[in-house]
Amino acid sequence: MSALSKKRLFPYYASIFTILFPAIESSVGQIVIEGMNLTLTCNVTGFPQPTLIWVKETSNKENIKLTPDKAQFGANSVTIQNLTMADSGTYICYATNDIGKGSAKKINIKVLGKPHVRVQRPVINSAPNIEAVLECMVQEEPLADIHWYKDGELLNITKFKIETIEQNSTLRVTPQTEDEFGVFTCKKADTSTGKCLVLFCNVPGAHGRKVTGRSRRFGVLFRFSTQQERDLAESSTSK
Repeated sequence: MSALSKKRLFPYYASIFTILFPAIESSVGQIVIEGMNLTLTCNVTGFPQPTLIWVKETSNKENIKLTPDKAQFGANSVTIQNLTMADSGTYICYATNDIGKGSAKKINIKVLGKPHVRVQRPVINSAPNIEAVLECMVQEEPLADIHWYKDGELLNITKFKIETIEQNSTLRVTPQTEDEFGVFTCKKADTSTGKCLVLFCNVPGAHGRKVTGRSRRFGVLFRFSTQQERDLAESSTSK
């Protein structure tokens, strides 16, 4: 055996480090409602551990760094609370380490104003066989579907004349009996955002449900079929 082969062989250990440039995967664009909270995420890989920086682009393409007074920062996320229309825009997350800097795709955020439902006349005075016109407008972008209810029940559109043009909806009612008077509500579809309209029967001395209150506040005599309707009329017109 050669002298070389007789030498004792010792294992040799080496440390191997993989140094990675920051790589980022980010949230996609979103449409949110004013007043909500929004969380954006960036999933980052790299070695040494990258540090995240969040910025928002301005109209002149300058970047404004998000700060703790405006947002809450997580390990790989940022949360903007109580959004306003001014928070709409383009957000970017940057990741930096000792090797370099990586940036995510731009995240486009659009903040929509809260849906606002408005009625032209909260109190409508009519009589049996007299057509009453109830009008409602929902201010929202994009345009919202508008649904009508009577006393809490969704109206059967085959029995009523409903015309909706863009943000304006008109309900035409020709009550035949006193039971067809009551509280009508127009609502933005799939939400609780709505406004009430009270349709009163203006027939002094007419028979039907018990009269619990009267008012000459508007220069005409209103019949209140229920205490709830009277309270609703007073609250609607006091705003």
